[in-house]
Amino acid sequence: AFLQQETNYTCFDITGHPIWILGQQYDGTQESELVSAKADVQSRVWLTYRCNFSPLSGSCQYTSDKGWGCMLRCGQMLLAEAMSRRHLGRSWRWGKESREADYLQLVSMFEDNIEAPFSLHVMTAMGCTVGKDVGEWYGPNTVAHLIKKLPEFDMWNKFVVCVVNNNTLFVEETRNSCKESHPNGWDPLLVIVPQRLGINAFNIFYQEYLQSMFRIPQCLGVLGGTPSHALFLIGYIGDEVIYLDPHTTQDSVCIGKKMRAEEFAADETYHCNNTPHMPIAHLDPSLAVCFLCNSELEFRDLIKRLRSNENSCKLLEVMECMPDYMKEEITSMTDANDSTTQFTNHSATSSENKLFHQSSSRCKKKVSSSIANESTSHLENKFFYQGSTRCARNVSSLSVIESDQIIYRRISDPGESEDSNNSTGVVRRRFEGHNASVGFFNLFTLDDDDDEEEEQAKISESDGQQKSPSSDESFEWLSL
Repeated sequence: AFLQQETNYTCFDITGHPIWILGQQYDGTQESELVSAKADVQSRVWLTYRCNFSPLSGSCQYTSDKGWGCMLRCGQMLLAEAMSRRHLGRSWRWGKESREADYLQLVSMFEDNIEAPFSLHVMTAMGCTVGKDVGEWYGPNTVAHLIKKLPEFDMWNKFVVCVVNNNTLFVEETRNSCKESHPNGWDPLLVIVPQRLGINAFNIFYQEYLQSMFRIPQCLGVLGGTPSHALFLIGYIGDEVIYLDPHTTQDSVCIGKKMRAEEFAADETYHCNNTPHMPIAHLDPSLAVCFLCNSELEFRDLIKRLRSNENSCKLLEVMECMPDYMKEEITSMTDANDSTTQFTNHSATSSENKLFHQSSSRCKKKVSSSIANESTSHLENKFFYQGSTRCARNVSSLSVIESDQIIYRRISDPGESEDSNNSTGVVRRRFEGHNASVGFFNLFTLDDDDDEEEEQAKISESDGQQKSPSSDESFEWLSL
């Protein structure tokens, strides 16, 4: 089989650091534990670039995904891990002689043909329906929304997929979605939390948060990587993240029932013999943290862990139920668009009008947000929600000045328009991470061609002037 190695892999060495892999801890000082950790990594289903498969739909008729399909392969690895956890269990270990029926069926669902429900052919065809051409690179947020649609083609697992929006997980609505088919039972829940841990680069402030996610038993992994280089993150050791890398090109194969020698050889291409790891600081800030809850008991445990984790509380809001005003706005959007969009069902390419309003004052502003745009050259038109005043504020003209500083235009009063003379002050703020008073905020990047405000920010920066809010002005800092 054709195999091209494109990454320099390293293996675990004896260190003073524990090794965490998807909720499982290993002692980094013991040789036997290092062997067990390697076996754990090798047992994950490894999906890589493939070549010589039947042509994908589209004008280019691709027969390989080399160079563009890495994030889609990471999405496949996420689904494969969820299926392995559901049907084989977390303690299952792969071997060259492994021939369990559930395992063989699992692998067959990712083979490169149109009949496989989670194949590259199905994922790229679905991507075309949301504006992604075959051969175009995907980001973690877009793949998360594709994964939400894929269970429609799968009757074996019956996953319920919740893609968390606005960094806010609503417990009641999520729980109810897992009981729709049988009120006294539970459909397995796959929770995906797209996040941005920095602006142009990964902010080391969030390292402990990311590490704490790998210590949660329900953790399935993280869709992430380095800039333009997708990786499936599965754990950490010290200050380094452990991952599976799809950037190896192999022939398209079929393992069948694993009876013949070529089928045994084909099966080995789905497992990585190395344990690659790299500094967490090298990660791209755009990623998606994923969890699996096979039962309601596991879901309750996950919620308990997220609420008690001081690191996750900074970046993921867990609310018991969705506020009434948000339900009303979703209902109004649904009626206006004549759609059946659920609270987690947002198209990865559609622009939606979202209303945020407060119950105690007159603030009510509107923003059109595009989820699909994952550009990070500048961030504009952000909304955030301040929990103590229940007031949505508009922050515009946000552009990067330095890696740890941001600059944006202040709107003095929630009721003022953006054209108000009092709303043109420019404020400079050192980037310090999440503000505990902020309940949740959106991180949607918008396509805004208005360069006038950005130019104004640059002028203010060159002047070196810093305006502080007066005591009689309504003002909130934006902390990411």
